Amino acid sequence: TKAYAAYLKMSDLIAQEGGVNPERLAPLVTPEWLKNEIVAFNKFEVSGHRQAGNSTFRNVSLQQISETLRTVTTYLCEDISGTHFVDGAGADVTPTPRPDSVSLEVPFQGTKDESSEPLISEISPWSGPTVC
Repeated sequence: TKAYAAYLKMSDLIAQEGGVNPERLAPLVTPEWLKNEIVAFNKFEVSGHRQAGNSTFRNVSLQQISETLRTVTTYLCEDISGTHFVDGAGADVTPTPRPDSVSLEVPFQGTKDESSEPLISEISPWSGPTVC
């Protein structure tokens, strides 16, 4: 939960700043996943939009542990009800309808440094039973 909280805090900050400098996520995600984050935030930056408010999460549950691959996969509920998107003039451009929360599957990759937090290796919608 500590690793996802740090990721969500930085992701929200980047979105609030219009998508600039998504490389700030590098200490929190794997290099492979960082490429996806950069592409997504670059598109967001081009849109001229920014996020207002912060996301939260809850209901973290363990899906799988792989000691061989050094991964832990979780389900969690990300609550986006406290966020909306605005354009350069401050007009709300949040897509509607939009759910207040989304069930996600998030695998974490262990690092060589046992004292550091694991890195997020992917974030994908969970299509199974909701965890929200």
